[in-house]
Amino acid sequence: MSKFNRAYQLKISIKNSKPPIWRRVIVPADFTFHDLHLTIQSAFEWMNYHLYCFNSPLFGKSSGYGVDSSKTIIDLSIDENEDLGEINSREEKIDQYFKEVGNRMIYTYDFGDNWDHEVVLEEVVENYSFSYPQCVKAKRCAPCEDSSGIWGWQEKMKMMENYDSEDTEMVEIFEWLRRMVPTMEILDNPTKFDPEDIDFDYINEKLENFERAESIFD
Repeated sequence: MSKFNRAYQLKISIKNSKPPIWRRVIVPADFTFHDLHLTIQSAFEWMNYHLYCFNSPLFGKSSGYGVDSSKTIIDLSIDENEDLGEINSREEKIDQYFKEVGNRMIYTYDFGDNWDHEVVLEEVVENYSFSYPQCVKAKRCAPCEDSSGIWGWQEKMKMMENYDSEDTEMVEIFEWLRRMVPTMEILDNPTKFDPEDIDFDYINEKLENFERAESIFD
């Protein structure tokens, strides 16, 4: 039996995705926000090479960005973030803010493409018997990195539905997607791509091997 006996069931949805793209995960309640970041990265098969932050009124008001701004939780181990974050994601634990079902926050990944995710506490799980997170349900494959945000991704998916092998731009996009999206790698025609196809085994294998991030102050 793991020592982590309390957990949170979270629904994480990419904002403005149509149809909706989301993951339902269970994470130990004593995870740090950086641990949650790494969990989201694995659940959506992101590659974790961009900056991120969490924002929510749950964090309290910011003293530097105006009365209506909430504080930001960010990775302060990154040099570029030294003057940006007010709360350190590698130190702050999620159970300090997720107090009741319905609590929510926004996780933003990649400040260029701005992938905004809504993170909602759906259930408090008692007697959770694992030390690592799990993905228990998911909807639609995740967008690939550097695809110009949700609008750029949805535009590319729409183009692939009407794929024309004589269209140079479409061919280039398809070849790029084949390199970036594992489930498209084996396809010879993008119209065969099923956006509902999710490799649960792959996601949960990554999560099962999850290692908590070390504090930068250890």
